[in-house]
Amino acid sequence: MPGSLEALADSCLLIPCSFDVPDDHADGLRMPAGGVWRKRSRWFEGSTDVFNSSREQNILSGRILGDLLAKNCTTILHGIPRNYSDSYFFRLETGFKLTFETNVNIDVKDLPQKPQLSAVGPINEGTERILTCRAPAPCPLLPPRLSWTPWLGDAVETLEENKDGTKSVLSVLNFTVSHLHHEQKVTCTANYSLQKLGASRGAEQSFPLTILYSPKNTSATVSPSSSVEGGTWVTLLCSSNSNPPVENYTWFQVQGDEVTPRATGQNFTFNLTATNTGLYYCEAQNQYGTGTSSRVLLTLKGEEIKKVQSLETRSFFLRSNTMFTHTQTHRRQASVASVYPWCKMFHLLAPSCWVLTEATL
Repeated sequence: MPGSLEALADSCLLIPCSFDVPDDHADGLRMPAGGVWRKRSRWFEGSTDVFNSSREQNILSGRILGDLLAKNCTTILHGIPRNYSDSYFFRLETGFKLTFETNVNIDVKDLPQKPQLSAVGPINEGTERILTCRAPAPCPLLPPRLSWTPWLGDAVETLEENKDGTKSVLSVLNFTVSHLHHEQKVTCTANYSLQKLGASRGAEQSFPLTILYSPKNTSATVSPSSSVEGGTWVTLLCSSNSNPPVENYTWFQVQGDEVTPRATGQNFTFNLTATNTGLYYCEAQNQYGTGTSSRVLLTLKGEEIKKVQSLETRSFFLRSNTMFTHTQTHRRQASVASVYPWCKMFHLLAPSCWVLTEATL
């Protein structure tokens, strides 16, 4: 018999119990046999018999589950009140009557014990991990329901017997570890239904997950701007999310099919000229892998204007050629009149403009 038990008020309690009898009493262990649970003292004086299996009316209802002839006095008591914390003694009534000296201390609580979570250290991303949560089940008729938050996967729940004969519920959760779980608080909640209709009590236990993972969400930004005047100092900044933190940052420049390492470090500052414009990106690395940013384009403002003018000119050539061909078949003079001012505006010497110019003479 355990030296102490914790009961939940207004619920039942399983008391694992066994006994031995003196050799000179062995022949007296026979049917009929009954048992009594006595509160506070093993003696009649100053004690209260809360349950007697031979009576129909008791202070506490219950049942002896064990076989008394096999020296098993395991008992379940129902609806234990909050103020019934005390020492309890078992009395055997058969061919002889004997109150055993060994007692169990029962502590009745308003709230259940917190569940126990398996210890978890740092976990590698992408691995399979098992988490366990165990909660006592003092009343095996109404065992606690265990739940996990946040939801990480399906859990398997079983009612188990402990070495001392008490019961507990074990929940086993198997999930695949993601970097999104890092520093996330995992909680196991045990919910106990009471024998009082509709009532329940709950307790929970939490711990944070520590996940080890390669750099994620790697990005490159530029200050003050990706398009500046020639000779301006620009700074490229590489940022990434990883655990452990990034160990190495490397900057690369892309020129056609060639990719050239340009600098190391989270920041890369240099003077932007016509010789070093173009595409840049960064790599962030720790012991678990590498993350790569998208590319950023660095240009000089003058070059940007030239590129825009070039695009506008080519677009105009296409428009003017199309319009001229169309006007040859339909309304030639009206289209020429609308297109000719564009040729004058851009001072273009494209063949299409020559033709248009001649058409207006």
